[in-house]
Amino acid sequence: MPKIIDYEEKRLEIASDAIEIFAKKGYYQTNLKDIAKATGMGRTSLYKYFRNKDEIYYYIVKRAYVFFEEQVDRVLALDLPNLDRLERLLEYLVKNLDESIVSNRFLDFWMVIHRTDQELEDEIFRLSDQILNRVEMLLKRAKDAGEILPSINGKALASMLLAVVESLAILMGDETPTIDEYLETMHILLNGIKRKGIVK
Repeated sequence: MPKIIDYEEKRLEIASDAIEIFAKKGYYQTNLKDIAKATGMGRTSLYKYFRNKDEIYYYIVKRAYVFFEEQVDRVLALDLPNLDRLERLLEYLVKNLDESIVSNRFLDFWMVIHRTDQELEDEIFRLSDQILNRVEMLLKRAKDAGEILPSINGKALASMLLAVVESLAILMGDETPTIDEYLETMHILLNGIKRKGIVK
């Protein structure tokens, strides 16, 4: 009896193998032959699941952002002081850069999305705004709870923190500091805005 293959499960399997190719070679240098080789499938078999490499790429990015959003919500739900939750959120964002297809080929990614998929670009901007709002919310709660200096401008600091995280996607490379060095610096920065008397 022939094995029954779950359609969506197979798409996930193909996408999982394709991520490594896109991250290594970039969007423009990757072709269906590369993806077929990585998956151990023929190109005609791939067409049963995806029409072309664009569809595979968008599928990967959309699934990654859904997962990413779920992880951000999970971090924000932790039972910790506001500033500690903010630090955990930033830590998650920075650590995610090291493994992300988006960060590994950041400029490549944005050129592709900007030119070809307005809906996906809008969704990514929506998610970015949502993360910014959550960082602002945590800073406001931290200020209201007396955890941070009252003079801190939450909106400005939220924008600056996320701008630093986003810029790391471009800067990541062999010559740059390690993820741990970035996180230690972020910790020192956040510790610096705490009110005196509550520093750990």
